[in-house]
Amino acid sequence: MAFVVLEGIDGSGKDVQAELILRRLEERKIPYRYIKYPEKEKPIGDLIYKFLREKIELPPLSLTLLYVADFLKDDWIEEERKNTLILANRFFTSTLAYEWALGVPIDILLALADVLHIPRPDVVIYIDVSPEESLRRKGKNPDRFERDLDFQRRVRENYLYLSENGLFAQRWVVVDGERPPEVVFQDVWQIISAVV
Repeated sequence: MAFVVLEGIDGSGKDVQAELILRRLEERKIPYRYIKYPEKEKPIGDLIYKFLREKIELPPLSLTLLYVADFLKDDWIEEERKNTLILANRFFTSTLAYEWALGVPIDILLALADVLHIPRPDVVIYIDVSPEESLRRKGKNPDRFERDLDFQRRVRENYLYLSENGLFAQRWVVVDGERPPEVVFQDVWQIISAVV
């Protein structure tokens, strides 16, 4: 079937859209598997969340490798995508945007993906919101990246560059995420329904 990734800066509405997509897939009885990165319940995800909550410090390349390890644990993606819709809430495309914003060169990140055979999505749906809107939505207690507007601007620019140049995924689609969730979902579902 397909491997679809939801992307966006923090607070873009990925979780809400994932919920709406899963509900629609259930209604239509379309086989799917949902994954969300990082998985905070697992050891690697726990370390990443400790970094995000400023409980530990990591240099950018170490953080990159932790994220990569989190993706590589799911070595079933390539096989399962043949008969199932794989929906990921973030994937290596996040690492490209975020770690590049931290100073890890994009060519090194893309080479890492090639060397490690990280699965490439069929479609990345990038939900675009401004950093200001992102921070407004995150409300109280944002993590180290969420509260840094300059950093979020760099990440957003990176996402737009990735989408404009079609990097790492077969197809990128940019969706305006500043509209009401139900309206955003109409666009999102139209993209997904084309691959299921």
